[in-house]
Amino acid sequence: MAIINQGTSGGHDKNLNVADIVLGKRTVNIGNLKAPKTPEGKGSNLLTWIPMDIMASSGSAGGDDANKIRYYEGSSALISSAHKVKYNKGKVVEGTIGSANFGTSTEEMESASAAQISEAYKIPFLAIRILSNNATNGGHYNPNTAKYCQSYVKDVVIQYISDLNLK
Repeated sequence: MAIINQGTSGGHDKNLNVADIVLGKRTVNIGNLKAPKTPEGKGSNLLTWIPMDIMASSGSAGGDDANKIRYYEGSSALISSAHKVKYNKGKVVEGTIGSANFGTSTEEMESASAAQISEAYKIPFLAIRILSNNATNGGHYNPNTAKYCQSYVKDVVIQYISDLNLK
């Protein structure tokens, strides 16, 4: 059993082009940020906000144990199988898939939630995202990338099953 969360996404890495595929060596949800306390009336500087791990907090979300970012690691066996699959529409790289541009290769909103559930149930997980556009290098939206990704993921599933049968 395994979970592969796949789809299109926007690129954050200027070295990646439309139709390149990112294998989620890790995924991250950057939807929860903490603003440092400031004196009343001084406002807030969003450049000082830090990602927060709400899963780590045993008490108030303001506690120190939540002042870090949680990454979910992709399954090494799934990544290995994915690298064996031929793909001719672009390159295949390992990277960080996240919900915002905070050291990520590509942005989408689903993988971290699926990874969280996979981790809770000890199910191998891999996020696979194809770049449908890339604002960092002018890569324009290509709707055909969804089909390219689906075909690639189908081949990854077949390869993964084959690799499991060899063990």
